[in-house]
Amino acid sequence: MALICLDTQILVWGVRKVASLGQEQNIIKAENLIDLIVQKKDSILVPSIVYAELCAPIPEEMIQSFMREMQKKFPIVPFDVNAAYYYRQLVQANAPLREQYKNEYYTRSKQFADMKIVATALACKATTIYSEDPHLTRIANGRIEVRPMPSVPPKQLTLMEDTQRIIQ
Repeated sequence: MALICLDTQILVWGVRKVASLGQEQNIIKAENLIDLIVQKKDSILVPSIVYAELCAPIPEEMIQSFMREMQKKFPIVPFDVNAAYYYRQLVQANAPLREQYKNEYYTRSKQFADMKIVATALACKATTIYSEDPHLTRIANGRIEVRPMPSVPPKQLTLMEDTQRIIQ
């Protein structure tokens, strides 16, 4: 049984069911990924940093029920002393890349949030992080496997396309 960490965007698509224009197919992909993890009887963990990012845009009148539902579905893992140990390693290892990141509009706050996500996953002994963020892959730098969402089986895509045609 593997321990899987999910990055924020996967949960935005798979749990909140929110996508930018042109990214609607990612909702189906994220739902499919979560279903696959559950079917395999692997465990999902959500770093507290991801949880905070996920909850930030939720309206006040909905936040309590959303937070309860998330905590029922997934363990929310804090950034703790063990994570701080890995975070220090990641900050030092990524220091030479900071100028390059600056040229990519990858802000320091985003860099440090991504390092905390990776550090939390490492501290919990997760085997994989699912993320669509190429920066997170670079930050992890082989310390943990970072994978994109798998493709959706063609039948599900056809159902999604049919639904979109009906809606239009």
